[in-house]
Amino acid sequence: MANLQKIKTIAKERGISLVSICKNVGVTEQGLQKMIKNNTTTIDTIERIADYLNVPITTFFDEAETINVSATAHGNNSCAVAGEGNTIAISQDFLEIIREKDKLIMEKDQLIQSLTLRLLEK
Repeated sequence: MANLQKIKTIAKERGISLVSICKNVGVTEQGLQKMIKNNTTTIDTIERIADYLNVPITTFFDEAETINVSATAHGNNSCAVAGEGNTIAISQDFLEIIREKDKLIMEKDQLIQSLTLRLLEK
């Protein structure tokens, strides 16, 4: 299950204002507050927020693994769409793939940062 209250928690821990998040991810303050209050958003929006806060998207999901979004099936990692809100249940395999992707992206970002620092030192 999504836990969008974590947006506020992470922002507070890092000294980032919700206004700053809104400006950088393209949502209104009212929209962000409503999103957090209703605990629902699109994958695109939560990805932009995760990118801005520099956290894996999985940070915002509890182990119940439900996300409000429309989706398609991919091989054995299918997602079942149900209800009016297009709520899908994501399999553990699919979540593990997302976690691994997030890990690879973080490693890539660290490598880029390291190589950039080396270039600047020359």
